[in-house]
Amino acid sequence: MVAIKGADEFVLEGSAEPAAEVPKASRRRQVPRIGGSPWPWVAMATALIAAAVMVSPGQRPDPDPPAMAWTVRISEGRAPQVWVVESQALVTTATGVTALDVTTGDRMWSVPLEDPACTEIDNQLTCVHGAGEDAAIATMTTGGDIVADRLFPGADVAHQLGDDLLVGGQDPEQDGRWLGRYGNNEGWPGRWLLDSGDLGDNDRWQTIMLSQGVVTISDRVVDENFDGDAMAADLDTGAAQPAVQRRVGGYSVSGIGPGGQTEFVMPLDSGDVRVPGHPDAVVGRSGVYTGAGGEELLELAGLPVVALGDDVIASVVDQSRWRPGRFATTIERVDVPTGESRWRLPRSAMASCPCALSEDSLVLTQASRGEQVEAYGPVPVVDTLLNVDPETGEHRWALPISSIPEALATQGNQTVVLIDGDLTAYTDR
Repeated sequence: MVAIKGADEFVLEGSAEPAAEVPKASRRRQVPRIGGSPWPWVAMATALIAAAVMVSPGQRPDPDPPAMAWTVRISEGRAPQVWVVESQALVTTATGVTALDVTTGDRMWSVPLEDPACTEIDNQLTCVHGAGEDAAIATMTTGGDIVADRLFPGADVAHQLGDDLLVGGQDPEQDGRWLGRYGNNEGWPGRWLLDSGDLGDNDRWQTIMLSQGVVTISDRVVDENFDGDAMAADLDTGAAQPAVQRRVGGYSVSGIGPGGQTEFVMPLDSGDVRVPGHPDAVVGRSGVYTGAGGEELLELAGLPVVALGDDVIASVVDQSRWRPGRFATTIERVDVPTGESRWRLPRSAMASCPCALSEDSLVLTQASRGEQVEAYGPVPVVDTLLNVDPETGEHRWALPISSIPEALATQGNQTVVLIDGDLTAYTDR
């Protein structure tokens, strides 16, 4: 199968005409608490931090929003995703994968796939398309050429790892859900297979992430109500691990086991932290450790967001700016070996994921405190996207938004945001 260039049945809804803008740490810090319950029930851990309405002391007014370059309407599928690769914005839709010119929004090519869920690594997409007995896994270049298409009954999501495939799926006949690792052209049960046990059948898995030696799958892309299932396994052995899902202003975790609280690996889109002398170092929910279950190297009172070499960028509590009725935070880049901050950006609310990182751009979602939900605390109210230079901490722009982004991507001076079916590109002023 090859890319169909310009096929009308895969045209995005609407046009690329410009439209109105989208409406509306240091070492030894206090560790946030988290609640949990045994597998399979999802234990919610929000790590939400209250935010003041007014600007906190030390925080400068936000810079102007970026300029809108273009916007199009897409037909969202079960697993919305977007990437910026070179001069293209790639997006999954209900009918396939489409590439747009990132500067103009003009369509460059479309590949027809039935409601795909895709992952990207090294300029290559791995897409599960179809469902049930007809599910298949297609491998395609970011130029739109399919190089392999393998029937894989029951598959929902997949991630390429060298010659291996990490696959999450379900058995329609037995209502079972599973996560497995498979070699090249290897069938069931593969190198290892983790069964969900009593985890009931719900929606299809929508996301799969490999981070710091842990594979995590989830059936919710974005859900502010903390409703959804997840599974996680050790990459090498397939042993069950706590399944952590990033949320706006926090995270949820399931599968922590009957022993109660454990320190667990926090999934990061940026990849692994690389600490000299500690090749197995991982980022956990409240700091950095020598390895899973290892000794603490750095403690953070807040949320780790991304890792950059031996640094971690996190949104942390800033007790130096705390006042009665005001709760202050900073976005902070911390050197793990020394615990020293390379830069700090004061905020009055938590900034976290959904997020996007490139070599010269970091986009975070900021959320204030909203309505109280019994047992879970306040539900976050998303209000702003922040663009920060990851090297210097320069706050480039702040963009008001109306709801949680389904997907974000950034590269250079371009940022692409998918919210409620509207795919919009912004350019730094």
